[in-house]
Amino acid sequence: MLALPCPGCGLTRSLTCISHLHFEKSLAYHPFGILIYSLFLANILLSITPERFNRGLRIAISQNERLAWAAYNTVIISFVAFGIARMILCYFGTGLNHV
Repeated sequence: MLALPCPGCGLTRSLTCISHLHFEKSLAYHPFGILIYSLFLANILLSITPERFNRGLRIAISQNERLAWAAYNTVIISFVAFGIARMILCYFGTGLNHV
């Protein structure tokens, strides 16, 4: 067993800390927690907003499809890069132990 953390290690604790308004602890557990939490909140808000607003949002996103894909790919690549960096740092024992 290598005992290396996965890219999402600590994400659940990070989300829990945000729910309790402990933002500093949240960042310590996982820096993507705030982004994920924001996406959850946006999804909830979009589910209760009028269809007219949602339609307008879909149109705006489709008109800026390139930007939307660039943002999406940036988040995915950053998440994977963070996971790889975390694994490398844990493997070589430079102090960033998985949580």
